Amino acid sequence: MRRCLIAALMLLVAGLPVRAQDEEETETEEKIKHHFKVNKHLFATSVYADAKGMCKAMGDRQLKAWYVLGFPAEIPPFESCTTISSKTTHGDVDIELTVEDKNGRSILRIDGVLELPEDGKASQAVDWDHLKIPAPGKYFMVVEIEGQKVGRFPMIFKQKKGRRKRK
Repeated sequence: MRRCLIAALMLLVAGLPVRAQDEEETETEEKIKHHFKVNKHLFATSVYADAKGMCKAMGDRQLKAWYVLGFPAEIPPFESCTTISSKTTHGDVDIELTVEDKNGRSILRIDGVLELPEDGKASQAVDWDHLKIPAPGKYFMVVEIEGQKVGRFPMIFKQKKGRRKRK
């Protein structure tokens, strides 16, 4: 404590700005105060947000698993929709969606900005056009807001029964 005061006094004498410890604690507390919640997350061939801003699948047909002829596979285009809410934060927030394998390795990452209105709830729809999955199994869509992981949703990829197309 005494060393910190001496260092602060030396900086003050040298004319350099001094950052109070209270300011550092306030910044840390502000980071902790961001509480985000995933209200809904879904996968579908096409999605939209209803009048209340909640994610919906066109025709109410959500994707639970993807079936492809063989692996590695380029998955046919689909969309994800995530409804996020916060009681403490509004305005622009950074959002990142990552498809990860079971070991947490990133397969594909998309980032952007989501605008949370005053009521603190908004939906983000994303087109997934070039997702390549190396092997069958369980993967995860990880949702991060402002660097905080707020959701992890399973994605199952399986090989269709029958013959594999020749290249």
